[in-house]
Amino acid sequence: MKFSGRHDIEAPIDRVFAVLSDFDAHERSALRRGVQVNRIDMMTSPVPGMTWAAKVRFRGRVRDITVSLARFDPPEVIYYDVEGSGLLGQFTVDLVALSKARTRLIAALDVRPMSMSGRLIIQSLRLIKASLTRRFKARVHEYAEHLAGRLTA
Repeated sequence: MKFSGRHDIEAPIDRVFAVLSDFDAHERSALRRGVQVNRIDMMTSPVPGMTWAAKVRFRGRVRDITVSLARFDPPEVIYYDVEGSGLLGQFTVDLVALSKARTRLIAALDVRPMSMSGRLIIQSLRLIKASLTRRFKARVHEYAEHLAGRLTA
């Protein structure tokens, strides 16, 4: 099951990428939202292999997930591998420089089942895919606006 969204940001690609690769800020943001996040690697700079363990409330249950940085190509690409609760996914963030002062953020999430329980989750999500797609696009838009606000502050 795949979701995607995009939004244009009035900022240079290098500045947008710098904010996107501020992993400490992302951890603090998740903690504020009630997600338990623990960094489980010892890497000091952003490189593939950085890994986080998280506990997320999803569909009424707390689920354990592992997020790993799979690809990190400044200033254009950040890919994450996500695994947990019988699901395997890839979250990608691509940046495209539209001009010197304008950047397009393209986010995509591709989720696949790894087990029978994962298949059941995906099957139930297919029933509400249109709603989930709208919510995903809204979150991408909201995050891009938040990111643009951080860049102007």
